[in-house]
Amino acid sequence: MLESELFGYEKGAFTGANQAGKPGKFELANKGTIFLDEIGEMPSQLQVKLLRVVQQMEVERLGGTKTKPVDVRVIAATNRNLQSMVESGLFREDLYFRLNVIPMMIPALRSRKEDILALSDHFIKKFNEEFNANVLGFGKDVKELMLHHSWKGNVRELKNFIEYLFNFIQDGWITLEEAKPIISRKLEVKQQEQSSELPSFSLEQIEKETIEKALIYVKKNDLPMDKASELLNIGRATLFRKIKKYQIDTSSHIDTPAG
Repeated sequence: MLESELFGYEKGAFTGANQAGKPGKFELANKGTIFLDEIGEMPSQLQVKLLRVVQQMEVERLGGTKTKPVDVRVIAATNRNLQSMVESGLFREDLYFRLNVIPMMIPALRSRKEDILALSDHFIKKFNEEFNANVLGFGKDVKELMLHHSWKGNVRELKNFIEYLFNFIQDGWITLEEAKPIISRKLEVKQQEQSSELPSFSLEQIEKETIEKALIYVKKNDLPMDKASELLNIGRATLFRKIKKYQIDTSSHIDTPAG
């Protein structure tokens, strides 16, 4: 529960609660700073409790009757228009003004192209450590493709894109062949939206591209085709049936079935 995480709870506050109770994030952040991401998604009942904290500098645990003083600096972030939400009654006006003391508008990632490559280097370093990998970075043609992508999900989308690639790539440079099936599909959708046409990609296209990525992975790591079916969580026979269905070229892969 978000409420118990933020404000803590007392013994017996709910089924499964710690018998000793538990302090919330605001108590733990006392004399410090707390960061609240996606504040625009906070339910109205929690907005009331948050207002009490930022206005009166005190917190009441879930299931409790006593308040505890806290001294916390709040930094909140959202990708939504809170002012419009206030006007439509979706966000409390008093809370909005309490939080909107020093507003900072961060431009979308697509308008900060120099940050795209810098953040990519950061995430590659991060996932190299997490995946125990040795990925060197993106090839020049991949970087060009990334710079032209809209990144509607901003930094989070970029991070997820790179993390996804690390499930298939363990070392070397990330090539256009490996990255394009993911990012080019997003570019295609964007272009079709701009021309007011319905997207032409289908679930079959997505499945084909996923299979191709698995085949790229086993080829690059000199693994048998059985590993591709394992990665895709489908049977060996199913994999070869789909390869035939989508006319995927397996000439460069080993262990293909006879006949």
